[in-house]
Amino acid sequence: MAGLTFQTFEEPDDRERLDTSQPVPKGEYYAKVVDSDLKTTKSGTGQYVELTWEINGHVVSGAAKNRKIWQRINIRNDNPEAERIGKQELNRLVKASGLTQINDTSELHGRELIIGVKIEPARGQYEASNGISYVKSKKHAPKGNLGVADLSHASQAPEGHQVPTAANQSAAPASRDLEDEIPF
Repeated sequence: MAGLTFQTFEEPDDRERLDTSQPVPKGEYYAKVVDSDLKTTKSGTGQYVELTWEINGHVVSGAAKNRKIWQRINIRNDNPEAERIGKQELNRLVKASGLTQINDTSELHGRELIIGVKIEPARGQYEASNGISYVKSKKHAPKGNLGVADLSHASQAPEGHQVPTAANQSAAPASRDLEDEIPF
């Protein structure tokens, strides 16, 4: 046991947080995959990729930041149509991520995209939940949006490259006379 005196305090974000037991409202959100796993279907005859998406904010309002949504994509299924649809979904996700091929689902992690969120109605013992209806590249973001630090002009450079900003720009080095008398 540790002795601790702690008093709670009011956080500005507390008033703006959504009730996490309710689905996120339908709409477009900036989001990234933060976890993924390859799982076997309940029947044991198929496989699906389960992705955990973390919302970075609604593309207009910035709402629902840090909420999570799960997506299941069939990649092997007894039903050929279900398998075709799943592979088509995965194909769109990989392309929207700026990739042409992946060897592991972890290659999708951390790539911010726009997801179309829908609400799946309650069924039986299960309450209403969210689903993902589509995924697209951030290049399709509306101009002048208010969400997530106005990402409309955020770095659009390929992975590993920096976009010049006032903070990381520096003047071009002055030309040096290579014939100077300094011996080093």
